[in-house]
Amino acid sequence: MLYAFVLLCGLVAAGAYVLFFMSQVPGAAEDRLGVYEALPPDLGKWKPEESTAAAQAGLAAGQLREIRWFFQEAGIGSGGNLIQQVRVRDIKSGEILVVEPEVVIKRRRIKKEA
Repeated sequence: MLYAFVLLCGLVAAGAYVLFFMSQVPGAAEDRLGVYEALPPDLGKWKPEESTAAAQAGLAAGQLREIRWFFQEAGIGSGGNLIQQVRVRDIKSGEILVVEPEVVIKRRRIKKEA
């Protein structure tokens, strides 16, 4: 029982050290885990979407489907969330008809090639 307790304390201490090391040493997480994939170049700007089937159907009905990407910072050790927002506007009046629910996309890490 004593050996299990000592092993558990050692694992907790090693985990705390690694967490502290990764968060405080610049570049440590990127070297070991990889860098986060790049953000889209047009963050926060509404762009018309034309390539999807939903956008084509909307254009036929006189509606314009617009999409934008929004970046939300997250806590320590996280790359943040990329949020996709979609709205549908009437082409003639410019009135927003539908706002679709936001889609949260978790950013992935990409390993560096040596």
